[in-house]
Amino acid sequence: MYLAGPDTYTLQLGLRMFVDQAGSAAFGPMFAMSVLTLIPVVLFFFAFQRLLVEYVQMSGLKG
Repeated sequence: MYLAGPDTYTLQLGLRMFVDQAGSAAFGPMFAMSVLTLIPVVLFFFAFQRLLVEYVQMSGLKG
């Protein structure tokens, strides 16, 4: 994947931009962006929770 600039960065690289070269971080905006990063994962889990649980149950069966 070719990342030419900040507009094409992944969410993880965008979070890294909140830390400067000295190592100090802007914690408020970084935590806010972390929550925004987690929203799609949580929505996916709630949308497919029933199927995920069924697959886990079926994977434990031998037969």
